[in-house]
Amino acid sequence: MSAPFDALAGIAVVPVIAIESVDHEVPLADALLEGGLPTAEITFRTAAAAEVLARLRDRRPELLLGAGGLRHGRVEAGRESVDRVALARARELRS
Repeated sequence: MSAPFDALAGIAVVPVIAIESVDHEVPLADALLEGGLPTAEITFRTAAAAEVLARLRDRRPELLLGAGGLRHGRVEAGRESVDRVALARARELRS
C-alpha cells in the first residue's frame, strides 16, 4: 500500500472543505491540525480550490491533502480539474 493510503487507513474522519477565498485556508488547516484531524479533502467546486490546495501543500505540509468533486458532468471538465489538481500537488483524488 502506498504512503498516502497507509496514512489514511488510521483516520476515521476526512473533513470535506469548499473554500471560497485563499485567505481562509491556513487558519482552517491550523484548526484541523489542532483538533487532531491531519487530513482534508479540498473540493473543486470553487474557483479558489487549486490555489488553496497548492498553498496548503507549501504552508502546512504535515496535512494530508486530497482533492474532491472532480467531475462536473463533462469529461473535459473532469480532465481540466485533474490537471489543476496535479499542478497543486494533491496526494489523492476523488470524483
